[in-house]
Amino acid sequence: AAVAADSLPQQVSTGRSALLSNTSHNDNSNSRTTLDLTNNNKNKKVFFHYFYMGEDNKVQIQLEIRKDRRCPLCYFNAISDRGLLIHCQTTHSNELSFEGGKDEHGNLH
Repeated sequence: AAVAADSLPQQVSTGRSALLSNTSHNDNSNSRTTLDLTNNNKNKKVFFHYFYMGEDNKVQIQLEIRKDRRCPLCYFNAISDRGLLIHCQTTHSNELSFEGGKDEHGNLH
């Protein structure tokens, strides 16, 4: 299965927000990029980019790097990149926003 790669959202809402940001690049700007999230995860990392409002309404960014495919919020073992992204989008999307993409090394962001 493939997920279309979209650019990062321009709006940062107040409160807690989590984002798996897309850092892949597209060599052909006229074609739509798709990302295969079913590849082998061995030795690949997952980067969670957390964007939230801090003191004085300034945007704060935190980075968490994991080697497993466990949800950082509830520790559900999703096993695959696709499973982790689907879990986060369906289980935690009431208060948080999630997007995903792979970098040139196959790591999920």
